[in-house]
Amino acid sequence: MDDATEAPPISSYGLRVAGFLITVAGVLLAGVGSIREWVEVGGVAGSNQANIPPSQWLGTELWQGKVVLALALVALLAVLVTRMGATARIRKAAAGILLVAALATTAIAGATLLLGTSRYIDEEVAKAAAANQDTLRSALEASFHLGVWLTLAGGVVMLVGSTLTLAWAMRPRPDWDEAETADESADA
Repeated sequence: MDDATEAPPISSYGLRVAGFLITVAGVLLAGVGSIREWVEVGGVAGSNQANIPPSQWLGTELWQGKVVLALALVALLAVLVTRMGATARIRKAAAGILLVAALATTAIAGATLLLGTSRYIDEEVAKAAAANQDTLRSALEASFHLGVWLTLAGGVVMLVGSTLTLAWAMRPRPDWDEAETADESADA
């Protein structure tokens, strides 16, 4: 292949900075999304149940939001360890943890959206204990709000950032490998 047509390799520094900044942006999106409103259930306009006051759930009122908030904290700690870890092995492990947290965050938010709003409507019907629950169920509607969408976006951004971070951590570095070998032989 002609050297002139090959793309220049991304510098280790550029990969490191891009991975860090993108990951932190994703963590912030997911964290903020997890504490924002995720879903609202209320009466359908024009129905005899339209006067039902809407119920709203913040992400942290649902198990999904609590888990996402915990994953965002884990990801934030992991991205810091990828920068301050003493050995390449620690940095690689932290990058792997970061990738798992990003995948789980994306999966939780995506599953919440894909599974739909019917479970929230069922919960409202159960709270109401109305005589005619089928009529009430048909008179309610639910909608997702900004929080769950921010969480999903944060998970996707975290995936991109964690992939870059993992690529950075996996790059061969002869100077690090020599230092680790020296450290391991000194420990023996």
